[in-house]
Amino acid sequence: MLFAWLSLSLALAAPPVKGEVPKNDDEPYKLAEAYLQALVGKGDQKAREMHLGGMSWMAQTITLDEFKFVGRDPTRKDQGDLAEVVKMLGDIDKAGRKALDKMAGGGDMEKGDEGQEMGMISAEQAAKLMAPAKALMDKFKAKYPTFAYVARVDKDVYWHPKNPIRPLLDTTKKKGKFDLEVHRFTIESKDGRKSRTWGLKILRLKVNDGFDTEYKILPAADWNPDE
Repeated sequence: MLFAWLSLSLALAAPPVKGEVPKNDDEPYKLAEAYLQALVGKGDQKAREMHLGGMSWMAQTITLDEFKFVGRDPTRKDQGDLAEVVKMLGDIDKAGRKALDKMAGGGDMEKGDEGQEMGMISAEQAAKLMAPAKALMDKFKAKYPTFAYVARVDKDVYWHPKNPIRPLLDTTKKKGKFDLEVHRFTIESKDGRKSRTWGLKILRLKVNDGFDTEYKILPAADWNPDE
């Protein structure tokens, strides 16, 4: 697992998805609404705990004055072999680690965010070193676009140890046919005078060995809510 990453990836908005938008009367919508109600101090506060991997620090502390649903995407879905997903993600990790090892060995050294020494290299050199990992990322996104989306494969947070997809995969048998679905709602909220539009994601992963996350909120990164 990599704990560091140079900011080479593009900060992309939610990728477009085709299909029919579900009606706002299903279980994912009810969970999203319960969570948002908890954030404005209404309803059952236990809804804050419905994060994948447990309640995040942000979920414990955030409060909103008001919110409204302003949009919903069609459902994102992937099906396939979980063992292949685990292998492909492992290959991305290995390629990225190899590139970072090379980066750390060149030029003047400085301390990175995690205390590791990082070589002073140009963006062009870094991009060249990361090209093998980027090619594996593109291959993964092409085959499993929904898994790539929730694993944030093309974002800095993918490499972070707090990425909730990592412990999720650790709790499965890492094999078997899986079904993954993701529901993304666009929320407009206000906190004091500040207003913000953001995406709230609901995830469910089922594997044919009996594993089922049930519907859970996919948390944003505490250090970057836009991820």
